Amino acid sequence: ATDGKPTVGVTDVPDIIEAVGEANRDNVRVFPFGIAENLNVVLLDRIAEITRGYSDYVAPGREIEAKISGFFRKVSHPVMSNLELAFGDVKVTGMYPQQVPDLFRGSQVVAFGRYSGSGDVAVRLTGTIEGERKEFAYDATFPEESAANDFVPQLWARRKIAYLLDQIRLHGERSEEHTSELQSHSLSRMPSSA
Repeated sequence: ATDGKPTVGVTDVPDIIEAVGEANRDNVRVFPFGIAENLNVVLLDRIAEITRGYSDYVAPGREIEAKISGFFRKVSHPVMSNLELAFGDVKVTGMYPQQVPDLFRGSQVVAFGRYSGSGDVAVRLTGTIEGERKEFAYDATFPEESAANDFVPQLWARRKIAYLLDQIRLHGERSEEHTSELQSHSLSRMPSSA
């Protein structure tokens, strides 16, 4: 449990994240749990993401005991790790999260992306269960155009913007690429097929 604010040794967030990625050759899962008012959520979430862990937070004075016990119940029961999604002949781009997190008891796989192509496909979820590689297929239809789920493009755009803001926080505004991409996604109307 931590507030995620580095105060000793290396304190630069991008350097810490890079060091965690380089040191994690054995694919150890890291599960940050934050307890504080002003958490460094960017650092803690990024560490969880690159290690395929899971992060959770609680404000001081809130239901800490229930929150911590629920957190440990979840992370102590991994269901499937090293997840990969495949979409048949439909081409999916701009998927967020970019790295699908492990699946724990009581959690679900949620990913947003943009696609081209259409039709009936088998969405394949591949992962490791108790040391064995397993694959599950789910029937899905990708319509050529649909207004039935017109809220999805907005959810995708929010994930994209959050990702870009994290990149700016971590690496600074090194070039106009991040800023212009962020502005174009936040100001333009998202297409319906997302």
